[in-house]
This record gives sequence, C-alpha cells and structure tokens, in this order.
Amino acid sequence: MKKEEAKTKAKALVVLGAFLLSVFSVAAVAGQAAPPQPVLHFGAIVVGLEAGVAGQASQSLQPAPEVTPEQSIEEQQVDYKILQISPKHEWFELKPGGEKEFTVKVKNKDEEAVSISPRIEVQPFGEYFVEEEWITLEPGRAEIKAGDEQEYTVTVKIPEDAEIGHYSAQVVFTNDTMPTPYPAPFPMYVNSLMFSVHVWEPPKIVVQPQHIHDRVEAGQSQEYEIQFENKG
Repeated sequence: MKKEEAKTKAKALVVLGAFLLSVFSVAAVAGQAAPPQPVLHFGAIVVGLEAGVAGQASQSLQPAPEVTPEQSIEEQQVDYKILQISPKHEWFELKPGGEKEFTVKVKNKDEEAVSISPRIEVQPFGEYFVEEEWITLEPGRAEIKAGDEQEYTVTVKIPEDAEIGHYSAQVVFTNDTMPTPYPAPFPMYVNSLMFSVHVWEPPKIVVQPQHIHDRVEAGQSQEYEIQFENKG
C-alpha cells in the first residue's frame, strides 16, 4: 500500500515538473521571438515619419512664392551739370567754300561755377562726316559762375572740295552723358548742341533759246523747240 502511494506521488511530481518545464520553455521561446520593443521610441519614429510626409505634402500644396523680376540695370544716380543751351539744334545750307557763323548762349543753372572747354564730337552716323578743322569755337575755355551766361561763337567753313551731301556734328560743353538701360553705340551728351549742314550746289541748267520773239495769228498755234542742259 505504501509503495503504491509513493509511486503516485512520484508520478505527480514528474507531471508537475514537466508542466513547469513546458511553461518556462514557452516563456523562453516567446521571449526570444518577440523581445520587448521600445514602444515609446517606435511610436516616436512613426510619428516623425508621418509628420515628415505631412510636411512634404503641405509644402507641395503651398503656392509658389512670388518672384520679383530683377532690373535690367542698376539704378543710376544722375548727377550732371545743369546748363541751359540756346539753341539746342542748328541747321543750315552752305555751298562748297562757304562759311557760316552763329552764336550759342550757355547759362549755368547749377548752384556752383562750371569750367567749360567746348569741343566737337563727330557723329558716327549720317551720309558724311564733319572734319574737326572745319569748325572753330570761341572762347576755347571759360568759367561760368552760378546763374551767369556765356556766349560762344561757332564758325563753320566748308572746304572747296567738300562732297555734296548732309553733315552733322555735336558741340559738347561737358562730359555728362545720359544713362541708358542698354549699351549705346555712342554717348548721349546732356549739355550739347546738335547741328547739321547741307552742303549743296545750285543747279546749273542752260536753257536754249532763252528768248522767243514771234507772232501768232488768232486761232492759230505754233510749236517751238526748247532745250534744257544740266551743267551741274
């Protein structure tokens, strides 16, 4: 009887030990398969990724920033002498060998004295170019006080062998130029006088005969031959 009870207790202990061993084995396997996760950190990473995607989406939906167009050139500060020039333009006709003299009045409208040495600037356009030796300016140098006026005498002499045609030039009183938004082929002087000369010859036409003396009866007609010859 005692032997049977001992066997029964031994079996019970074996079963209990096997049960406990299986429990610990399952717990160990579960621990290896799924280690404890840093849930907080994992959640933060997910949130960070979602926030990044949302941020990108919000950026893609935002309207493009308005771009201010750049200026073609920087603003240029205009600082030049203020002179009142009269006349600003002059035009006349001369024959080869002819001469023309005219007066230019220059008034200093600035607040300080201005030293002026006028010169001739030949224009890089037109039919023919003016030679500087054709033109004289007097006085060659003068200082005009603020509010004062100075007269200049311009003399133009056309040589005998000058070509028939149009000539132009500038009388420049200061080196101040007009700013332009693009490169100019030649400077645009602010304080200057533009003049043009048409060198020409009057036509030389010979008419033959120069006089006709005849009598034509009433109701009749008469034909005459007249010749024109261009000697020019």
